[in-house]
Amino acid sequence: MAHILFEDEDLSPPQYCPFLNDQRNVCRASFSGMTVDFTKRSQFCCCEDYDRCPLFLAWLMRNRNFPTNEKVHTNG
Repeated sequence: MAHILFEDEDLSPPQYCPFLNDQRNVCRASFSGMTVDFTKRSQFCCCEDYDRCPLFLAWLMRNRNFPTNEKVHTNG
């Protein structure tokens, strides 16, 4: 089956996780510089879905500037 190419389709290579040290198989998003096995690399690191990775998401939560001076609305 032929692939139909659309005008706005991006043909650039997939975006890999910016925290992957590919030469050493190390995840720089982890505190310890954890070695990433083949399964995790193929599921999370070497594809555009790296934003589903638990280590990547934990890094985002640790390093994101959440608003601290906003009131929390509760019913009550």
